[in-house]
Amino acid sequence: MPYVSRLSVVAVFLCGTACAAAAAPPRYRVTILDTMHGEAVAINNAGDIAGNLWDSLGNGRAVGWFGGSKQVLPALFESATSISSKGHIGGYSTTYSDGGGLFSSSSGLVYYRGNTTGVPEAFSIGDADAPWYTYSRVIGVNGAGWVLAHGAANSGSGPYLAGGGSVNILPLVSAYAINDQGQVAGWGYNAQAQAEAMLYAGGQVTGLGTLPGDRYSAAMDVNENGVAVGFTESLDASGYTHKRSFIYMNGQMTALGNLASDNTAVALNNLGMVLGYSSVQSSSGTMRIPYLYQDGAQYDLGSLVTDPNWHVADVSDINDSGMIVGQACNLAGCYAALLTPVPEPAAYAMLLAGLGWLGWRRPLPLRTAVR
Repeated sequence: MPYVSRLSVVAVFLCGTACAAAAAPPRYRVTILDTMHGEAVAINNAGDIAGNLWDSLGNGRAVGWFGGSKQVLPALFESATSISSKGHIGGYSTTYSDGGGLFSSSSGLVYYRGNTTGVPEAFSIGDADAPWYTYSRVIGVNGAGWVLAHGAANSGSGPYLAGGGSVNILPLVSAYAINDQGQVAGWGYNAQAQAEAMLYAGGQVTGLGTLPGDRYSAAMDVNENGVAVGFTESLDASGYTHKRSFIYMNGQMTALGNLASDNTAVALNNLGMVLGYSSVQSSSGTMRIPYLYQDGAQYDLGSLVTDPNWHVADVSDINDSGMIVGQACNLAGCYAALLTPVPEPAAYAMLLAGLGWLGWRRPLPLRTAVR
């Protein structure tokens, strides 16, 4: 992602409720990326998108959209998870076998300009007498081609970095994102053996702490300015957990959210716009509502779309033009979706023109989306 100064990000964030009151709520147009059921999982500032489509039997294929054109990735590439600022798509394949006992094994993959490359394994099989398996999935990849993956085998498990001919196992329990500076967002155990949001960079781990009164935290994303978002967690007297979104910048963690007591931030761009989920209790159970945090205000994304026929079910990523990818549903099913600010950024006019033929409204067979 292109660099944006810390000063400008702080100015946008500190604008707070005064700016929110002056600005009208944003509006978003829903563009369905393909007629097959699916999801969009990541977008970069060039408008390249990674996603997954499912056939009528629920079989998945990873795809990329470049300049408005769909590129179906090789059959080996079962699922896409991420995309870099340069257009690398990360993901994995899965192998199933019943030889000597039923098992499944996945292998991390990176697709770039027509070539698919396997990601080195970080953990060995270990004891030859134990049931063997290896596991790796790409979590993220940056513009330099460094891969953040999670691996497992009989000898151990955890997140690691692969690139430049080396593999580096990280001192984290889980990791969720990597930026072009090589910073990794995730969580690990601190000196008090508590789960704490952490940033890893250059061999150093920085603990981000928790919000006041909470016990645990995790960082879910980090932008090019080193600003991170995630959630902290508390336990009430009844044993139920509650989560609060946070943004971390300049060494300080600040709470986000006013839609509900339970919410989680999952992604942000270089301007400080944040995506997440708010959990609301209803008579039918817990509802997960995607939200957008912008200019000091938190919005239910479903209330911002211009077409009431589409329900925003899932959000995954946001770029610096405010374009959001995820999944939108109607009575026919759930589809990979691009949410574009209205009026749309001029830089994306060509992208949307290329997808314009998908503005169909013909009925599709009713089917529950397979995730």
